[in-house]
Amino acid sequence: MNSNPRPPHKRLPRSGGRFFLLALVIAVAIFVAIKVIQFGLHPHPKTTPPKGPVSATAEVASASDSLKGFEVVLWRQGCAAGCPDYALHYAKGKLHYTGISDVTQKGNLSVDFDGYHQQRLLDLVEKAAFFSLKDDYSLKSKDCHPSRIGASKYVLGVTLNGQTKKISVNEGCTNVPPKLTQLAEGIDKLTRSKRWIGTSKAAVSATASKTS
Repeated sequence: MNSNPRPPHKRLPRSGGRFFLLALVIAVAIFVAIKVIQFGLHPHPKTTPPKGPVSATAEVASASDSLKGFEVVLWRQGCAAGCPDYALHYAKGKLHYTGISDVTQKGNLSVDFDGYHQQRLLDLVEKAAFFSLKDDYSLKSKDCHPSRIGASKYVLGVTLNGQTKKISVNEGCTNVPPKLTQLAEGIDKLTRSKRWIGTSKAAVSATASKTS
């Protein structure tokens, strides 16, 4: 036989067991209440799925780093009458120009594009709601319904907040949105592209026909 028997296990009175269970329930309830209050005062950031292309410009006002990956390309591809063929490319604080044909300045050159002009360029893209537009306003589009043949063409591309979109345009198409035309013209005006492209043959012939 065991010379040192264990002392008998003392059971808590039923009232004591109930008190312990009640205290435990109250403690858990208080802990949960504190967490709920803390969450309300310091909400955790919500994770949302990536937004579609239409929402890209909607983030401009709140995204302080929108300019970091911001790029714009405007390539005017000329026309049958001798319109200027050239490209403008903004990226990383630089404006790159490429003169192809029917321009005063041919070849490549780059100039600084300061913060003020970068923001103005971003404003132009936002105003046009660029990412909400269609990708094709060329003769290939079934909605084009050209009003004239031999019209000038251009391609406009934008990268913003990790999204890239390219739009092809034929200026003879009747479905080209005015805000898209205004964006392309605004880019030319903001970058002062006329200092390189000069006066095109098309513009000269049009002026001559008006005066004759």
